[in-house]
Amino acid sequence: MLTIWLIERWGRRPLQIYGFGGPAASLLILGGVILGLRHVPEVMVGSLMILAYFFGPAGPDKTIVIAPAEQFATAIRGTGEGIAEMAGRIGGVIGISGYGLLDALWGPGAGLLFFGRACGLGTVVSLSMAETRPQSVSDSSKVVFGQ
Repeated sequence: MLTIWLIERWGRRPLQIYGFGGPAASLLILGGVILGLRHVPEVMVGSLMILAYFFGPAGPDKTIVIAPAEQFATAIRGTGEGIAEMAGRIGGVIGISGYGLLDALWGPGAGLLFFGRACGLGTVVSLSMAETRPQSVSDSSKVVFGQ
């Protein structure tokens, strides 16, 4: 609900940046702490995981569908959205496989660092993303319908 309220106020780009940056910071801190300590307080694990899961749905989970639809020309919009979705699915397979391998070799901290770095990469890529939010109400039909 928060994302629905913020997406037209803040824009897609800021939500995507925060949506990747928040989990990146949380998962990198948690992964580093787990690798460095034998016992990590449950409160710390829970707090950092809540932060990581809060930011994702607030940004990339929503903007990854909206932004490509608004950026591609009408003639190639379906193809562009399909390619964007396919890239996300491939990333999901790489993420699960990478985490499983790193967890088996060096423990969950290494897997969380892998996820944190992937979110960091998402943040960097999102910084180059064009904002597609209409600047005014009259602009909204141009963006949505590609006119």
